[in-house]
Amino acid sequence: MSKLFFTFLASFAIFMAVQSTASAYTKAIMTDPFDLMWGGFNVRYETMVSPKNSIVPEFRYNYGYWSWTTGFEVGATYRWYLRDVFPVRTKGIEGFNVGPFAIIGMYHYDWPGHSDETDYNLVIGGEASYKWVFSGFVVEPTLRLGFAPVKSDYMNGYRWGFGVNIGYGW
Repeated sequence: MSKLFFTFLASFAIFMAVQSTASAYTKAIMTDPFDLMWGGFNVRYETMVSPKNSIVPEFRYNYGYWSWTTGFEVGATYRWYLRDVFPVRTKGIEGFNVGPFAIIGMYHYDWPGHSDETDYNLVIGGEASYKWVFSGFVVEPTLRLGFAPVKSDYMNGYRWGFGVNIGYGW
């Protein structure tokens, strides 16, 4: 019985390995767990729009960034997958990518002893990342650098960040 079970398990593993390498992952849903440490939660959805390009809409909820008690951000990134840069050939949403991003945010300030305020901002910039997909599990370190073209009490003129998105690809 154990030999039969082992044979079935090995056959299933080989089938899944062949299945996952045969087709490219073209969609993913991700979040950055480190964002939770800074008082936020984000969700990113990526989908391919061409063999070397994808679009990534995102939503972020801030629930305690500095003195701003709540905030929402909505944005998007357009990515170019640079498939010929590294010797490792990738397909779909895997590999090294760069692209511009834009984020619009609204923040509500409510600190005891101060008046309630609402502030808005716009951030535009660039992003670089490398995505690995392991049987549907996505890992993506990301570096962002942006600036706020419009003065805001919330922003100090620029925005940079490093994160690691994790999620599921299909």
